[in-house]
Amino acid sequence: MRRTPCASGQEEKQKPQTGLYIACMEPSTQAALTSEPPALFTCREACQLLRISKSTLYRLIGDGELVPAHIGRSVRFTRSELHRFVAQLDH
Repeated sequence: MRRTPCASGQEEKQKPQTGLYIACMEPSTQAALTSEPPALFTCREACQLLRISKSTLYRLIGDGELVPAHIGRSVRFTRSELHRFVAQLDH
């Protein structure tokens, strides 16, 4: 563990990097793979997690295999929807 000074002057412990693969991802995607995943994922994050292209993601949406949550004009995916999709691939 590395120690860095914090605002109070005391040292604060920091966790070491968990690997190059995770370190190269966007911060929100890193959170999805670590202890506290976000409630909603963007299209880019869903593509990274499912390891598919954006065009494949849009095809899955169009075919009704993945159901996005719309917030205004934004498209997001719930954790449970991504889990449901992966689970149905096994059957």
